Amino acid sequence: TVKKEAEPVKSDVIRNKRILLVDDHRNIRVSLRMTLEGEGARIFEAETVKGAIEKLGHVDNATPSSFPYDCVLLDIRMPDGSGLDVLKKLSEAGFAKRVIMISGEGTVSDAFRATQMGAFDYVDKPFGEERIIVSVARCLDFNRLQTDKENLEQVVMGQEIQGDHPKIKEVL
Repeated sequence: TVKKEAEPVKSDVIRNKRILLVDDHRNIRVSLRMTLEGEGARIFEAETVKGAIEKLGHVDNATPSSFPYDCVLLDIRMPDGSGLDVLKKLSEAGFAKRVIMISGEGTVSDAFRATQMGAFDYVDKPFGEERIIVSVARCLDFNRLQTDKENLEQVVMGQEIQGDHPKIKEVL
């Protein structure tokens, strides 16, 4: 009998998620696209800071449900500017935790600034396929849990505690 190799299990966390890849190096975008599409993600690309800003649209008016991407992989150094400028814009709009910064020329200072601005993760090039998959899955999972937490807080804050038991009265 011929033994078939098992297909890798695709991450349910990544499947059908909208991911924006922003990098000026075509080969990096192709590699990331192949890796993440292999996990079932829907990929969008930009190769410049200007292109990233166009793809992101008016993020300052976006809500978590109207933000166009579930995750953004963002290079720091690009010909027309810095990915940190895009991160700043996303941070001001409350979406920095959806960003994974990537860089082959970054410094410790860049990594520190990115995390101080709220980026979810910072990945140095060259990176392995598994490193990107794990980082993206963790980012997506974190943001899902954050949204669930915020939704639960809204439900709880809208509830009034009721009851006649002495302990309930004591709490009230």
